[in-house]
Amino acid sequence: MGNTGTKDAGVAGRSKAITGGGTGQKGKASLPKLPANAVKSSPDDYAFLEGALARLLLFNKLDPQLQRKVVAEMFERNVAAGEILIKEGDTGLAAAELYVVKSGKFEVLQRRQGQNMRVNMKERGDCFGEISLMYDCPRSATVAATTDAVVWVLDRAVFRYFVREVQETQVSQVELFLNSVPILSPLTKEERMRLVDALEEVTYAAGTKVIVEGDHGDLFYIVKDGEAIVYQNTPQGQRKVNHLFKADFFGERALLSDEPRMATVEAYTKLVCLTLKRDTFTEILGPLEQLMTREKSAQVVAQKMAKLQPRGQHVHRPPAEVLIKRKKKGRTGDTWEVVRARGHLDEVQ
Repeated sequence: MGNTGTKDAGVAGRSKAITGGGTGQKGKASLPKLPANAVKSSPDDYAFLEGALARLLLFNKLDPQLQRKVVAEMFERNVAAGEILIKEGDTGLAAAELYVVKSGKFEVLQRRQGQNMRVNMKERGDCFGEISLMYDCPRSATVAATTDAVVWVLDRAVFRYFVREVQETQVSQVELFLNSVPILSPLTKEERMRLVDALEEVTYAAGTKVIVEGDHGDLFYIVKDGEAIVYQNTPQGQRKVNHLFKADFFGERALLSDEPRMATVEAYTKLVCLTLKRDTFTEILGPLEQLMTREKSAQVVAQKMAKLQPRGQHVHRPPAEVLIKRKKKGRTGDTWEVVRARGHLDEVQ
């Protein structure tokens, strides 16, 4: 439905394979060097290469700017008719490149009952060797040129460099965002970094029900971007009880008390959430139960909802007296004076 960020169980492993297993090395890695005398792709080739690589899910998930950086690091290689470009079973450096055909034709061969059998043909715009970008594994087929040909080459190290770069940027952005979430302020830096590693980003279209009252819940949510409405069922019908914005959170009660969801949360706009699974939530955020309970108390929510009401509507807004202390300059020096003002509780807290 609106959940465009749902992830299958294999994503974490795939991510490690692509990047070479984490970003724990000190200092920023440098862009791998291309072979000596390599003829790099030209700006006139970029759009064609992006179109060819767009068929690959790995490449398609990169943003357009990063895609352009990747294709700009591809280089040409001439392949003579009859030459074997990829040999089935090869490992190591011989299995570390992806190819896009610029010109000429190739046949793809696989060993079947001791014989090389043609299973496919490759020509201009076709890709092969893409699994080498993901995993250090033997080549699954042999690819040989049937005519003189030219391919563009993408090295695994170059691809991993750019994927690692975007992953590190995303981690930094999440860490900065978590610093802006008030409920997380008591956490240590180590706990915050564990959260960064455990959180998964999920996007919902406007109108999507993120959680439904009465359902079992296993996820905790922090709003990264967008707005959501919280509804509860009453004898008089569905009633709006809260409005969530960036840095607000929801879904904690079902995890803390193992109760069904107490309300329905619906995306009011396009909604981006950071989600946390039950085990990690209990371990890291469980000690913040009192803070979370206070943030969701009837008084705090009522004040927040009152602020969202147009001033012309007849709503109950508790009166409040405000004491403002300000410095006053005088001939004999600075003095302090206290000014009394009257207003409403939601305007001064």
